[in-house]
Amino acid sequence: MARALWKGAISFGLVYIPVQVQAAARGFTERSSIPPEFYETPYYLAPQKGGEKVYALLREALLREALLRTERIGVASFVMHGRQHLAAIAPRADALELNTLRFAEEVLGVEGLELPAAGVKSVGISAKELSMAEKLVEEMTAAFEPQQYHDTYREDLMRRIEEKVRKGETHAVLSEAEVEEPRGAQVIDLMAALRNSLERRGEAPAGRAPARQAPRPRRKTAAAAHRKRA
Repeated sequence: MARALWKGAISFGLVYIPVQVQAAARGFTERSSIPPEFYETPYYLAPQKGGEKVYALLREALLREALLRTERIGVASFVMHGRQHLAAIAPRADALELNTLRFAEEVLGVEGLELPAAGVKSVGISAKELSMAEKLVEEMTAAFEPQQYHDTYREDLMRRIEEKVRKGETHAVLSEAEVEEPRGAQVIDLMAALRNSLERRGEAPAGRAPARQAPRPRRKTAAAAHRKRA
């Protein structure tokens, strides 16, 4: 059974819902009205003993609202670890889920960033480049399967730590040569990069055959080298 981080209640109007968190509902809003950059960390809410009915009442009310009208979620605030948090409360399967939200002053806008102008003509994108990019996006589109993604950085770090422990090098730290330098931006042939990406996925662009690999030079045998010297 999952361990509760803390216990408290949700005040849903005049209804008091004891749960394993403390959150005061400020109101309700449509889910689509909260931009994704405001979402931070999700938590599951579970009712405490005696709070099952009112817990289910809020959950079913939100589910029914989503079914009949539009998907609405609760906006709440709570205090954890000496800090106040803003949060969104929404049903998830049979549970209520609390997502911590960033405050407005914590979310930076794009103002001040040096971004290319909108539109393809302003940055010199050709119709062919755009078409190939769209085709590549279509070819790479697949259902999101979270199980196939891993924290490869952490896995590699743990592998290197275990290797150093095995070799008795626990006192050593990574040398400068072992630390990969971040790669800077490179000037590339955009059309060639798009074409290579499509070819690697097994489908070359129309009108162009897949590139052939040049034959590898044959090694000279010792006997052949001896005949040549003779």
